[in-house]
Amino acid sequence: NALIDRIRMRDVSYDGSNNPSEGDITSWHGSLVNRYGKGSGSSFGYCVSVSPTVQECTQTIRMDTDDEKGDLFLTFVDTNDNYGNEFEAAITGGSGDFQSVIGIANVSPIDRFGNYNYEFVFKSD
Repeated sequence: NALIDRIRMRDVSYDGSNNPSEGDITSWHGSLVNRYGKGSGSSFGYCVSVSPTVQECTQTIRMDTDDEKGDLFLTFVDTNDNYGNEFEAAITGGSGDFQSVIGIANVSPIDRFGNYNYEFVFKSD
């Protein structure tokens, strides 16, 4: 069984340089809005640059709706060209309603202002 949920990341802010070097850390945070424009949680994460063009990233998505409460943990590799491009993130676990969930998040940009659409495909144990 797969559950699909689409949410938008809003109010994103980045800390870091436009030209990261090895060892640099980039962090961000944002609020989540569901497809109907209603607040559904928050998100935060960071990336560690392993080279000038590759970052290893970890993201926590905190869902807080009437139907879903808990955290999703995602990991992905950013090649510094994901801006404006679609990419996949692995769902590596969670808490609360997402305690035994794994799967994939298909991430696609909505606009050029750092807003992204997340389509979650969950697989439960």
